[in-house]
Amino acid sequence: MRDINRFTNILQVLVNKYQDQEIWKEVNETLEEIGGNVDKKDFYNPFKHIIIGILAQNTSDRNCVLAYSGLKKAIGDINPENLANANEDFVKEAIRSGGLYNVKAKRIIEVSNYILKTYNGDISSILKESTEEALKQLLKIKGIGIKTAEVFLVYIGKRKLFPIDTNIKRVLWRIGITNQKNKYIIIQEKVKKNLEEDKFQLAHELLIRLGRDYCKAPKPKCSDCPINELCEKNIEPPKKKRKNSK
Repeated sequence: MRDINRFTNILQVLVNKYQDQEIWKEVNETLEEIGGNVDKKDFYNPFKHIIIGILAQNTSDRNCVLAYSGLKKAIGDINPENLANANEDFVKEAIRSGGLYNVKAKRIIEVSNYILKTYNGDISSILKESTEEALKQLLKIKGIGIKTAEVFLVYIGKRKLFPIDTNIKRVLWRIGITNQKNKYIIIQEKVKKNLEEDKFQLAHELLIRLGRDYCKAPKPKCSDCPINELCEKNIEPPKKKRKNSK
């Protein structure tokens, strides 16, 4: 009961903190910077969302948007046919700004081919299935992991899931809801015990924002953090530098 009440209080503090701010400010700032090449509607198109999800893996929102913009300039319309038939080196160069471009270019082409052959190019057909079945089908696609699949189902399918990224995992451990070594499914189970499912998406967004603004990986800004008094501050001490042996 204590954790439930504390987690609820934490979310309320974050709602008050961010109610007048943009949750995805890095995305919006980058969209403004690059002009009209990328439309916000792209993020809510099923296939384009999958591609953006791949580009978002292990990078910042800014780099993801820049990589997607580069891909769109190079390929034209982002659709399964265009990407399935694209030259891999051409795609690599287009998405270079996003990092891990060698891996991601291959994934994008393979995913596009799979969607073209399995779903006749229409990945939205997955959304007709139950959440469990839709997730199962998404995870069959090489290059789509659990977080990317769940984010797709939350924002495209309006499903009540709680995707976990590195920011969320770090924040939940530091505030004392989860253990640092907990696996993805265990973290989700603990969150479900502490939170009503209709608040999953809100909590997902607020905890990401908190992780980026205050609860940073190397140097958290604890003294400025809005939930300072509610946090257990499970923070690893900095690793001591080893002395060179002579």
